[in-house]
Amino acid sequence: MLFRAVVEEMSKTHGIDATVRRALTIDDPASSVRLFVDLSTAVWARDLQLIRGALHLQADPEIGEVIRELDLSRARDASAIAELASGRLPANDLARTLILLTSPSTFVQVVDHLGLTPEQARRYLARIARALA
Repeated sequence: MLFRAVVEEMSKTHGIDATVRRALTIDDPASSVRLFVDLSTAVWARDLQLIRGALHLQADPEIGEVIRELDLSRARDASAIAELASGRLPANDLARTLILLTSPSTFVQVVDHLGLTPEQARRYLARIARALA
């Protein structure tokens, strides 16, 4: 399917797999959290129109399946990073917060409803991540 191919190309272009692996091996847990959030928001900012369009089309079974797979992958990564970085928050709460901070839906909401530019949204979500870790 075309959408899956586009998502795979985005992943390669942004080096998502390698960056997530790096976030999971950094000795500093706070840096892991920041890297994970920075990576996600960089992808959403760069491809905002594509992300916005995909979210509107997620009722389509094939597009919805790809989005669900991506959400599950992001949730697994967030949980793994939260296990390393839990401190102020229990790991489960931190994982849930990371899932929210790295969600494409959250990013679109911050841009559209808070009136921030994509770059401002990235900085805003990064500040929240820094406060957590």
